[in-house]
Amino acid sequence: MSKDFSHQLPLFLDYSAQVDDDFNEFVGNQADRILLNRGLTLVCGLRSSAKTQLIKALLKEARFKELKTCFIETNISHNPFAFEKAGTCDLVCIDNLNEVCGISEWELSLFHLINLMEDTKKKLIFGTSVPPDNLKVNLADLGSRLRAGDRVYLGPFDDKARLDFMRRTAKLRGFEISFDVGRFILNRSKRDMQEIEALVEKLESETMKQHRKVSIPFVKEVLRI
Repeated sequence: MSKDFSHQLPLFLDYSAQVDDDFNEFVGNQADRILLNRGLTLVCGLRSSAKTQLIKALLKEARFKELKTCFIETNISHNPFAFEKAGTCDLVCIDNLNEVCGISEWELSLFHLINLMEDTKKKLIFGTSVPPDNLKVNLADLGSRLRAGDRVYLGPFDDKARLDFMRRTAKLRGFEISFDVGRFILNRSKRDMQEIEALVEKLESETMKQHRKVSIPFVKEVLRI
């Protein structure tokens, strides 16, 4: 894997394991990686993961850098003027994305906003408590944009997040891990995100050497599980 590619790989952060550290310092150490990578980033985490707190901290960090920011609420009725305003900003954040998926006017506005922010090389951050591949989206083009976005995973992690992280990391490395194979690996691993990342890296190396697809027999052979 080239160094230029590394910034695209999913980032996992677990503030629950940083209880002795200041949250602003915790965010500050990762802010540049998140904010400087233009286009869409999805912050994926349970409600107990400090997802909203991270998004607000990133907004604060952006304002400190004198960037124009906008936060769009999802707990109110759809407001087209909010999206018009958002198009003039350097950073736009929307939390609880999963709550408005399936609502046609929201989906269309989100789709156009993603395209606009990507075309103008600005930053868009969505928070979701549902993994992007599991979001109930009716607009196919929006679903495709969401699945393609960069991801930050916030701990504590559940198995859906671990599996999503595993499959996303593999896809970005150029190979596929099916849902069934992913579950097989997860059920036989320590469920530690760093270990999962290491297992995916090992599978990448072997699948390139052997020119084989990642199946359960292949996983058993390579990972000895």
